[in-house]
Amino acid sequence: MENSSRTCEDVDLLNDPEASFQAADYAILGLMLALSGVIGIFFAWKDRKESSEVFMMGGGGVSPFPIAASLATTFFSAVTVLGVPAEVYIFGIMYFFFAISLFLASVLAAEIFGPLYRANGVTSTYEYLGKRFNNSVRYLALGIFYLQNIAYIGIVIYTPSLALETVTGLNRWAAVWLNGVVCIFYTSIGGLKAVVWTDTLQIICMISGFVTICADGLAEFGFADIWSNAVAENRLDFDWRADPRYRHSIWAIVFGGLFGTWGNLFVGSQSFTQRMLSARNEKEMKKAIYGGFIGILIILLLASFTGLVMLRFFACCDPLTAGWVSAKTQLAPYLAIQRFKALPGLASLIVVGAYGGTLSTVSSGINSMATCLVTDILIPNEAFFRLNNPSDKFYTIVTKVASVCFGLACLGMSYIAASAGEGLLQAALSLFGILGGPNMAVFFLGAMVPFAEPIGVFIADILGVGVAFWVYFGSKSYPAGNEFIGKLEMTTTSCGLNETEVVSEIVEEESIPGIANFYQISYNYVGTVGFITTFVLALIISGIIKLTGSRENQRPAAKSMVPWLPWSPTEDIEENTDLKEKSGERNGSFREEESKFDKF
Repeated sequence: MENSSRTCEDVDLLNDPEASFQAADYAILGLMLALSGVIGIFFAWKDRKESSEVFMMGGGGVSPFPIAASLATTFFSAVTVLGVPAEVYIFGIMYFFFAISLFLASVLAAEIFGPLYRANGVTSTYEYLGKRFNNSVRYLALGIFYLQNIAYIGIVIYTPSLALETVTGLNRWAAVWLNGVVCIFYTSIGGLKAVVWTDTLQIICMISGFVTICADGLAEFGFADIWSNAVAENRLDFDWRADPRYRHSIWAIVFGGLFGTWGNLFVGSQSFTQRMLSARNEKEMKKAIYGGFIGILIILLLASFTGLVMLRFFACCDPLTAGWVSAKTQLAPYLAIQRFKALPGLASLIVVGAYGGTLSTVSSGINSMATCLVTDILIPNEAFFRLNNPSDKFYTIVTKVASVCFGLACLGMSYIAASAGEGLLQAALSLFGILGGPNMAVFFLGAMVPFAEPIGVFIADILGVGVAFWVYFGSKSYPAGNEFIGKLEMTTTSCGLNETEVVSEIVEEESIPGIANFYQISYNYVGTVGFITTFVLALIISGIIKLTGSRENQRPAAKSMVPWLPWSPTEDIEENTDLKEKSGERNGSFREEESKFDKF
C-alpha cells in the first residue's frame, strides 16, 4: 500500500500522552447531563395533574419534530455513535448503505404498521398481538422484548464507558452511574415528553460532535484529498457479491438489515412504536417517522464521513495497531482529544454525542418497558393481582416506580457485562437480530396472513428464535475468514514500529464440515433466518390446523389486519374470547384519553 503521494500528519501531534479532557470539556458534558435533568423536572411540574396516558404516551399530542428527533436518536446508541466511524475507517463505506434498509423499515412503519396500531387503539405493540392472536403470543413477544432490551441496554451503558475511560480519563463506573442515574431521574419523573425532548437535545449533541471533526478534516486537507485517500485505501469499494457469507454486501445490508437487524425496531419494538403513536394523528405520525429517517440519514452521513476523515489523519499510522488505543470505539474521541487539545471544549463534543446516544437508548428502553408493565401485564390482569378498581393516579405511580426499577436492572446488567468477557458481550449485542427477526415475522403474520393460527405462530416464534441461536453459535465455532469479513489493511509506516503495515491475518485452511459454510453467513442474515423460519413454519402449522379442522375456524377482526390486501377480512367479528383485555375498561382519564386516541 503506497502512501508516498499523500502527506502524513506529524505522528507526535497525534500521540501526545498529555492530551486529555480539560475543565471546559467536563463542563460541557456536565451541562448536557444537567439540561437533560432540567427537562425532566419541567415536564414533571407541567404535567403534574395529567393522566397516566399523558405520562406514558404524551397524551397523543406530541408534535412531529421532537418525535422525529427521538426516533433518530433511539436508533443511535453510543455503540453506533462511536462504532460507525470506526466501521468505515476499518472496513469501508458499505455500512452507510444501511440507510436503504432503514428507509424501507420506515415505510413499513409509516404506511402499514403505524396506521394498523392506531386503528386498533393500542398503547403497546404487544397489546395488538393480544387482540390479533391471544395472550400466549402476546406474552411470548413481550418476554422476548424484555430480554432483548435489558441485555442490550446493559451493554449500551457499559461499553462506551469502558471505551472512553482510556481516552478521556473518566472512570468507567462513575460514567455508568452518572449516565444511569440522570437517565432514570428524568425518565421516571417526566415520562414520554421528557424522553422525546431530551432526545432532541441529544441529537443536536451528536450532530455537533461529528460536524466538529468533519470540519477540522476539511479545513486541514480539503474534500478532494480526503476522498482520494479513501479511494486509494479501498474504503469506497462497493460490494455487489451475492454470496451470503460476505459481511456487508449490498444484499446483506438491504435484505439482512431489513429482516434480520433493524426492521423489528421500526415494526415491533415498543421503544420505537411508542413514540410514533404519541403523535396527534396519522398524518403527523407519518411526518415524524419520515422525519426520523431524515435524521438517521444525516447522522449516518456525518458518521461515515467522520470515518473517512479519521482515515486521512491516520493515513500513515493506525493508532489501533500502534497501541495508542485499545478498542476501535476509542478512535473518534482519541482523534478529537489530540486535535483539539489547544481548544478546550471542542474535544468533548464527540464524547457528549456518545453519552447522548446512551441516554437516548436507555431512556427510551426503560420508558417503554414501564409502559408495557402497566398496559400488558397489570391492566389486563387486575383481578389476578387483586387490584380493586385502581385509580389512574395509581398507574402513573406504578409507571414511575417501574421506570426506576428497570433502570436499576439495566445498571445491574452492565456489571454482568463487565465480568462476562468479550464473548458474552458480543452474544448480548447479537440478541438484537436473533430475537428481532422472529419477532418481526410474528407482526407480519398478524397484519397480513388471515389464516395464521395463534398456536402456529407461538410454536413458530419459539422455533425461529431457536434456529437463529443455532446459527449464531455455529458461527462462533466456525467463524468466517477475513475474505468474507473484509477488514482492510492499515498503514503503520510512521508509527516507529518494526513492521510497516498490517496485513490480513492468514489462517491455515482446515477441513471443515459443509454446514460450516452456512454458519459463516453474514451476521445480518442470522435474524433473517429466524424471520424466514418463523414465517414459514407458522404458515405450515396454521395450514395443517385449518385443513384438519382441529381448531374452530375463526377469522380475525378486519381492523387487526392491513385493510388493502385482497384477502383481508372486510367485516369485524367478535374479538377472540381467549383475550381478556381491559383496554376499553380502564379507569379515570386513561380510559377517556384512549377513547379520544381511537378517533384518529
